[in-house]
Amino acid sequence: MKKALYVGIFSGQNIGDLVISDQIYKYLKGENLSVNLIDFITLKEVEMPTTEIKLLKTEPMHKKIKKIFLNTKITSTIFIKNSKYISNVYSIYKEIITYYLFSTYYKEYIRNLEICDFVCIGGGNLLMTLNNNLWGVKINRLVKLAKKKNKKIFIISVGAGPILSKKAQDLFSDALSMADYITVRDENSKILLEDTLNVRQHIEVSGDPALLLDNVREGFTNREKKNIAISIIPFGKKDFFNLKWYKESNYYMEMYEKLIVYLYNKNPSIVFYLFSSAYTDYEVILQLEKQIKEKNKKITEENLKVVYVKSLDDLLEFYRKQDLVIGTRMHSLIIAFTQLIPIIAISWQDKVDGFMNHVGMSQHCYNLNNVSDELDKIYKESERLINESQKNKEKLQILKENYTRTTSSILHDLKQET
Repeated sequence: MKKALYVGIFSGQNIGDLVISDQIYKYLKGENLSVNLIDFITLKEVEMPTTEIKLLKTEPMHKKIKKIFLNTKITSTIFIKNSKYISNVYSIYKEIITYYLFSTYYKEYIRNLEICDFVCIGGGNLLMTLNNNLWGVKINRLVKLAKKKNKKIFIISVGAGPILSKKAQDLFSDALSMADYITVRDENSKILLEDTLNVRQHIEVSGDPALLLDNVREGFTNREKKNIAISIIPFGKKDFFNLKWYKESNYYMEMYEKLIVYLYNKNPSIVFYLFSSAYTDYEVILQLEKQIKEKNKKITEENLKVVYVKSLDDLLEFYRKQDLVIGTRMHSLIIAFTQLIPIIAISWQDKVDGFMNHVGMSQHCYNLNNVSDELDKIYKESERLINESQKNKEKLQILKENYTRTTSSILHDLKQET
């Protein structure tokens, strides 16, 4: 039996990342491979994947540093005035030690390289950088260490972009030029690799691994009130990774409020559920719930609720009784799609457009900054989609078959070559 070493995201506060890595692991095992696992975030070995968020027992180092600075009036003033500079210095420090102290940071990865036949790296939006180049550094070092051991490399089902620095582009381009096989989750990612990173290897569009999830909701019909789940992200908040075209946070709080109030006024029988597949979003979700209820007396606990989601099982159970998902976190949309729930996407990065294009539903995708101007269109679309639940069954099966066909072919070649 051939042995694969798979590097994916097995830790973190985002259910989407955990589901992707879990599905790739299961797929590799199903291809009659022995699979060892390394977490991309910590670079530590993983015994078994989980789709449950593990809340952090200790704060990340950057938050500890921030607390130290904010501990006194003098250091607090220094931090506030120089926060961007301090953040940049810390990022550069992390990049340097991650790249050059590889014998320490990549120790468990290097040990597993010795006993594997080939390496798979991917799942999720690994080819991305926003405020630093750390992921570019990691991918580059992982690939070079594998090549040093003469291992074949399969970059599997990755998403790409945004990549905001020239240094990160160079790091990713250098790494991908050494890969033996590359699959991406959507056409937008393929275009970015070819046009921006100048990747010359053949690139296949496989789709997202989360599309392989089984449908546990099949046949559900809600005979009473209509339930609409709304996925919330804290756009514009200072500690969120904002892109330049985002507006400030109050704009988005008002956007969500306008959307909910408009839909409620059109159809008071709707029950709204605020949630996220990333646990760090819940602080803003609670603020939004409070804001809406205080300003709109007709909206109460009866028709606006917050649902906490800490695992894939939680999310699937929650989705059993939902008639429509309007959303932002991409994997809240993808997982809803696998459960044959109608979806309306709010696009905040190219990856959301990429997914909606991949599944042939770009007409149900709205730019984040245009939602407030499209409320009536969204309402009419939501009414129609709710009545068309379960219609994407054949489309989903075709997408699953494409993923299987593309990935199995590459794994077959890797088994023959190693």
